[in-house]
Amino acid sequence: GTKGYLDNIAVGDDGRFEGTLNAPRRVIQEADPIPGLSGQSYFGFQQLAVSRTGIDAGAAIVTSPFGDVITLLDSTGQTVIHADGDSSPTTEGTVFIRSDRTLAINDAGDVGYSVVLDGTTNGASDDRAVTLWNKSTGAYQLVVRESDPFPSGGGT
Repeated sequence: GTKGYLDNIAVGDDGRFEGTLNAPRRVIQEADPIPGLSGQSYFGFQQLAVSRTGIDAGAAIVTSPFGDVITLLDSTGQTVIHADGDSSPTTEGTVFIRSDRTLAINDAGDVGYSVVLDGTTNGASDDRAVTLWNKSTGAYQLVVRESDPFPSGGGT
């Protein structure tokens, strides 16, 4: 079947591909422009998650001033979900400083990912979070944040 995969063809030629190993199709390659981020291009690729329906999401490293960028790639094109330096959509007063490079996608195209935050109230004791991005609405949901109470009570 069709699979998504990362490949480093040569130094400076990282890319995201799909299809079979015998018939690969280049989807994104290093130096391609990132939609919605003027003047920024893909620099390398760190993580790839593919849903059972073939919707593809991955975290990419881009040229400065940004760091990690999480994109959704599907039949409608590329959507930037998160870029380093963005204000946190789910935790007031904080800024993403990098993706933690943990990524998952479901068959609806919703993307879950972990991040490290900057400017949090308690510094290193509450600076990690898991966020869910809803493809159909574009909304972000905070799933859990470091120092949140454990759901069954007792502990953080």
